[in-house]
Amino acid sequence: MKENKELKTDEKLEIKGDVQDALNKALDKNHLTDIDQIGDTLNQKEVDKILKNENVKKEIDSKKPLIITIILLVLIAISGLFIYFSNNPKTIFKNAINKAFNTLEHKLSNDKIKTDIKITNNVNGEENQINITYETDPKNKIYDLSIGENIELYSEKDKLFLENSSNQFIEIDNIKMPNNQQLKTILTEIKNSIIKGIDGEKFYGSNMQVEINGKLKKLYRSSLTINEKNIDNIANKVEESLKNSDKFVNTIAEINNKSESEIKKDIINYMMSLKSQIKESKEITINLYTNGPLSEFVKLEINQTISNKTNTFTLTKNEDNKYTIIIDDKVDNQTIKMDINKNKNKTLISSTIKNDITVNYNAEIIETKIKKVKTKDIQGSIKFSSLTDEQKINLIIGTFLGLLPNNEAALS
Repeated sequence: MKENKELKTDEKLEIKGDVQDALNKALDKNHLTDIDQIGDTLNQKEVDKILKNENVKKEIDSKKPLIITIILLVLIAISGLFIYFSNNPKTIFKNAINKAFNTLEHKLSNDKIKTDIKITNNVNGEENQINITYETDPKNKIYDLSIGENIELYSEKDKLFLENSSNQFIEIDNIKMPNNQQLKTILTEIKNSIIKGIDGEKFYGSNMQVEINGKLKKLYRSSLTINEKNIDNIANKVEESLKNSDKFVNTIAEINNKSESEIKKDIINYMMSLKSQIKESKEITINLYTNGPLSEFVKLEINQTISNKTNTFTLTKNEDNKYTIIIDDKVDNQTIKMDINKNKNKTLISSTIKNDITVNYNAEIIETKIKKVKTKDIQGSIKFSSLTDEQKINLIIGTFLGLLPNNEAALS
């Protein structure tokens, strides 16, 4: 067995002196103020002399496990704090709002996209079908929407046109088609205003068993209740946030061809209407169900109580890319169920509406990248504002009739 060597008094004094000399040199003002001379404070010979001492090496090595343990404990503590703060109800709500709006913003790419939508419905055994095509070129500000064979909406350089039955384009001159950057600005500012609106409210959380896709899952429920006691506070903060956002007000004013003061009045009026509608309800409870330490979304549930009856909206993630939406309207005695299945660029939607009769809808949505959007000849177009009242009414009625299935001659 190897014996531990005890340092002699003179050896200890020698080491102490070496360390003191080195420390004094390192702290010497002349060295600290001249970066080029710092390297001279500890020359390699002095460093080697200290580190080669066997007892000093042992002391350094003996502290390595302690240092590693401290680092691990700090990391565990930080991880624990992160999980705690990211899993409290308020944070879960804010993260969910951020993720939902970020998803919408992500869809606003500059790619040229063609979206084909085929909708079929069955009412009492009678089947109808409508086809919709939407082509977008955000970079060049060209958009083309065709609904069936009767309706054509076309936008070029922020101008919006509606094709009439005579294949003539009518410019909707009081509305501009928003571009992607404007839409992103609107989404960002609305998201920020909602987060500010709910900040300071009471959130509640609890663990519970919830049936998802026929199986019981242990989930965490975060809840927020909105009623006549807090709706004014929430709505007022949202209103102030939107009114004070120059980006939001300027963008909406530009799109709608209005002044900033008009837009601010519109915001006030809209929020007053929203508060009034919510106050008609006893309360609205929003429940957000999440799973795991990262609070993965599983289900959103909104309950609205009106006249002692509760309307319920739920959005459930059954599995990856498969969702179910259910709207249970007790007030109007109506139920809507939608199953959504996303697979790469294809989305299938199957829906059923039940009230006095049952209506089944199916939709197939396919998105593909294209090289260009074919431009339309808008020379000779006329402005909607220049039409007579009778022409405006006929155009609106003709457009509405064109939305109805099996009505090919609706605009002729």
